[in-house]
Parts: sequence; structure tokens; C-alpha cells
Amino acid sequence: MIRVLGSIALILISALAHAQWLNQRIISELSKTRSLIPHLEKFQELGIKENGSQALEHTGNWLFSELESYGIRTVYDSFLHPSGKWHRNIIAEIPGSGSDLIVLGAHYDTRNGPGVDDNGSGISVLLEIARIMRTLSPSSSIRFMCFSAEEDGFWGSKHVVESITAADASRLKFMFNLDQIGGFKGAADSDKIFCERDEGNTTPLNDQKSARITDTLARMFELYTTLTPVRSRAYSSDYIPFEAAGFAITGLYESTDNPYTHSIRDSLTYLDSGYLNEALKGCLAAMMHFAGVPGVLSNRFEHSSNVHYYAVENGMIRLGDQKISIFNSVGIEQPVIRNGRSLTVSHLTPGWYWLWLNDGNETRLGRFHVIGN
Repeated sequence: MIRVLGSIALILISALAHAQWLNQRIISELSKTRSLIPHLEKFQELGIKENGSQALEHTGNWLFSELESYGIRTVYDSFLHPSGKWHRNIIAEIPGSGSDLIVLGAHYDTRNGPGVDDNGSGISVLLEIARIMRTLSPSSSIRFMCFSAEEDGFWGSKHVVESITAADASRLKFMFNLDQIGGFKGAADSDKIFCERDEGNTTPLNDQKSARITDTLARMFELYTTLTPVRSRAYSSDYIPFEAAGFAITGLYESTDNPYTHSIRDSLTYLDSGYLNEALKGCLAAMMHFAGVPGVLSNRFEHSSNVHYYAVENGMIRLGDQKISIFNSVGIEQPVIRNGRSLTVSHLTPGWYWLWLNDGNETRLGRFHVIGN
């Protein structure tokens, strides 16, 4: 997928109540994620995955074997492309204890190149989330869908939507799409990610639910990653057939268009592996919340106030007399060193930190960035 977007305003993210804004179960699972580089190397090695190619067939076989190796029931979903060639979606499902269903999807076909960013990045994140989620006993069932034939018209996802049973349609909460989330190495805005919501498209009836889901997705990125979420409009990927059929959707897309999309240079050389790792963390945290993993169910977004951003000047932050706690990006509490009505932060390593401030009447959540000492 490639797109040209106009300017999008950065919206400050609503925060959580103090008992809910960092969940230790989520933090524990984030620490278990593995490098996505082996998946990306394999995806690149498999070549240009275009309509009717052996590379596309071999990639489908690899995805099937990989998902099945996690102990997840996996099936091929075959469909006839308008060109007369047969394609296959690869579908795996983790059953939930409840009746709800969530679809997490990413396409694996490519155009004119190996497609490491578009969309090996989405595929690699999907695989890692499937590997981790398989042991977490979610309340909602999660159906992982690796779509074929996205690049020339979303034919794989169209086939899924056209084939969905009435029973599955009634329990489908939403479709979450991952497309081109690997970042571009050296991009100026590599600290942002687009969280995509439905804004009209085929039917406006989905918009409100999509906005709520996307707000939650953005908050999870704010809490568990170093990326700043920016709300954006959903279009031109595999969530569109779901939206047209009346289902709620959300999705992710990198903040900078990769100039090598749909070319032979869409390779590991230009992908930002650090950015992709942050995308993985945000996706996994969101899926744990959305799917109702035990220990995460209380992580609701209630009693919210605005996040306040604080400037660091000469290693200090000017504050009042509030009670203060500091946490790093993975929820580990840090030492608090005060100097009168200022907070000393020069002892902290570079990175993003959370401030929890309470003056006895009001609790406020803040954030600051330590660039260096």
C-alpha cells in the first residue's frame, strides 16, 4: 500500500486512572517478544510475491507452516482471482472463552519487489502476536488472516467478507489491519505512527465505533511505546471490504511513506527495525486489551484527564509541591530527586518517562523526554 496524506493535527492523548495506566501483565508479555528480523529475512528471501508467482505460493506455504508450528489451527482459504489464477488466504484462529471474535489481518502479496515494508512488516508483527497470544487464554477469539491479492484490489479480504457466515458476522467486534508499519530508516518523523479510523468511506454508520476502538489503540501506543499516535483516516487496504460490509475497523500505518514501496528496494536495508519493534509492542498491548486477556480486563479507560508534556531545562523540570512518581517506558519506577520546587532528571538515561503527580485533590499524568546527560 502507498498513500499521500495531507497534514494531520497531532491530538494529545487522554490518560488513564492511576491504577489502570500501566498494566503489569501487559508489560510482562511485552518483555517476551522476539526479534522480527528472522521473519523479515525470510520474507525478503522469498522474492516478489505477485499474482500467479511461485514466490507468492511459497510465502503462503511458509506462513501456514509458521502459524501451525505455534499450535494454532490453520487453514488455507482459496479463491479465484479475476485473472483466472487461484490465490490463498492463510487463516489461523485462537479460540476465546467467550463468544466475541476479533480479526487481525495483514496482506502478504507484494508488487515489483520483495515488499519487506509493504507488507512483510505487518506479516511479521501478526506472526509474533499469534505466537505470544496463543498461551494467554483470551476471552475473545482471535482470527489471524494473511491476505493475498491486496495490491490489485483487496481480493483476498473481499473473498473473506463475502464468505463470512451469519454466526461469525454477529460476533465480529472489529477488524484490525496491519499494513506497512516498518518505518523508513532515517525518516524525520520516526517518532509517530498513524492509528487509522473509519471516516465515512462506504457507510458512516461504522464511524463512531471505529473512533472508540482507534482511541483505545492510540492510548495503548501512548502507554507502552515510544511512538506518538496520530489519528488518521482509514483507506486503501484490506479493512475496506470489512467496512463496506458494515463492520467496525481500525488499523496502523507508518508515519512516513516509504519512497521505495512497490520497488525492488523495498528491502531490509531501508526498514527501521527499532520503529517496527515499537509497532509490535503497541499492537500486542492493544490485542491483549481488546481480546480480554486475564489480568488485563480491568485496564479500562475511565476517569481520564489530559496528558501534560513537561520541558526539561538544564536537567530540571519546574513543578509545584505535588507528590511525584516517575516511571520509565516499561513501567519501572525511577528514583525521584527534588530540588525545592523543581524535579531533577539528569540522573535518568535518555528516553521517555511518565510523571504521576498528585496535590491531594487532583491527579495528573505527565510525560517528558530526556535527550541526554
